[in-house]
Amino acid sequence: MGLPIAKHVVELHGGHIEAEGEEGKGSILTIVLPVAEERAG
Repeated sequence: MGLPIAKHVVELHGGHIEAEGEEGKGSILTIVLPVAEERAG
């Protein structure tokens, strides 16, 4: 249940989750988020 919630939150912030893995060795999940632009003022 945690991964679908994380995916939803990441997508709300304009990002995505990348997954890679090898059977018997585990998986690596990477969260990619855009860099926020600085606000003037």
